[in-house]
This record gives sequence, C-alpha cells and structure tokens, in this order.
Amino acid sequence: MKIVVPCDFTEVAEFALRYAARIAEVQDPAAEIHLLHVVEKGLLGQADRVEKLKGQLAQYTEQAKGIGQQLRVTGELQEGAITHTIQEYAEDARADLVVMGTHSIIGLERLFGSKAIKVVTRSNVPFLTVQKPPEDAPLFQHLVLPMGARPEEMTKLQWVVSRTAGFHTHVHVLAEYYPDKGLTNKLSSNLAFMKRLFDGQGIAYTVEQASKSGSFKVQLQEYAQKVGADLFMIVIYQSTTGIMPVLNTMDQEMIANSLNIPVLCLNPAMVVS
Repeated sequence: MKIVVPCDFTEVAEFALRYAARIAEVQDPAAEIHLLHVVEKGLLGQADRVEKLKGQLAQYTEQAKGIGQQLRVTGELQEGAITHTIQEYAEDARADLVVMGTHSIIGLERLFGSKAIKVVTRSNVPFLTVQKPPEDAPLFQHLVLPMGARPEEMTKLQWVVSRTAGFHTHVHVLAEYYPDKGLTNKLSSNLAFMKRLFDGQGIAYTVEQASKSGSFKVQLQEYAQKVGADLFMIVIYQSTTGIMPVLNTMDQEMIANSLNIPVLCLNPAMVVS
C-alpha cells in the first residue's frame, strides 16, 4: 500500500500523517508513506532556500518514521503547481490514497478551487481530507454515505468495499429526496444495487430517507452527528462558472464541514483498486 501525504509542515499536515499511519496500521502495516513537499516553480534555482527546505523535510521525515515500526516513510521535494503536482506524483507513484489536511474553505480553495478542481476530477487516486487528528478509538466505524439518483453513485459503493476493509465499518446511507418520479426510480435502483453488493460482502448498513423539507446538506450533517459519524464519502461533481470548472458549494461545505469529519473524495470515473 502507498499513501501520499502533502506536507507543508503545518499542524494539519501532521494530522494527515497521523491518519495515514492509522490507516496503514489496519490495512497494511508495512505500507509506504510518501511525504510530498511542493515548491513553486523557480524556487529550485534558489540554492539556499532549497537546501533549507530539504533539511526541514529530511528532519520531518525522520521524525515521522517513529509513528509505525514497519512503515516505510520517505520525503520528496517536487517543483511545480501544488494542485497538479500532488495529482501527478500520486499517480506516478501508483498511490492508493492521498491524505491531506485542510481547515477551512479558504485553505480548501488552495487545493480544490477554480484552478484546482482537476486534482480530484481527473485523478484516479482518492483523496482523504482531514481537519483534526484521529481519535484514539478505532477509525471509520460509522461512515455516512449520501445517496442520490446519478449513475456515478455506483463509484462510491465499490469504494466502500475497497476502502473499509479491515475497519468493520457500519455504513449509514442517507437517501436524497426527489419530487420527480423518474429520479426517485433511479435512486431506488441505486439503493437496490447497494443492498445486493453490501449483503454479498457482509457490510453492515442502515438506510434512512431524507426529508422533503429542508436542505439535504444540512440534513447530512445532522444525520452524521446523530449516528456519530467519523467519515463521509462523496463523489466530487464539477460545476462551471464562466469557463472555469469549480467545486460546487455542497462539496466544499462537506469537505470543510463544521463537525470536522474526514471526507473521502472520489472522482466519478475512478477505477476501484
């Protein structure tokens, strides 16, 4: 297993590293964790600053090796735009997951804003965003999964099977309300597929129908709080403002949710590994 952790030496990067280690502990104790520090183009020509960053990364990497006895932790300094470089590095390394910290919509836009949406929408590597360190309790015991009528919802279901292995996760599904009968039928079809898949894999789940009144995103957070969720899983859908692709408001608010719940972000065309 290979996990990439974008590293800018901030507190939230440390949170991401700790999550990566906990995930590896369950799914592959001998996993590789790649600490990736991205520098802006042109900086590599400034020898003094680069040497300082290399030393800082080497020290950080050495400290990180103490988080797991069998983990293989390496540090990598790359030049480029932070958004494209993270995606390209993860794909070139054939990473299974990118874990990164974010703590606000402003911080989020650095990675997922109008110029950065390609990170997820074009990446074939899932991104787990975290806002705080993992709890001492077992990870990912209660996953909240919003379910809609789009055919791309199938992506999430396959990833539930792949990414919750070993965690004994209970999946809490909140089905979106649609006044349109055609969309309701498509949702029913998605739920029927989900039940067959989860029953066949022995995955515990609960399905609840969202109310027709009130915002679905508000209901999601209320539902997550009610069930004690410690993970959201969403498919990132791209909307357009002018000529630039942007992250839609609901996805932004989910990733930077006020409950500080980690979010596994998938692109609709991802191939399940």
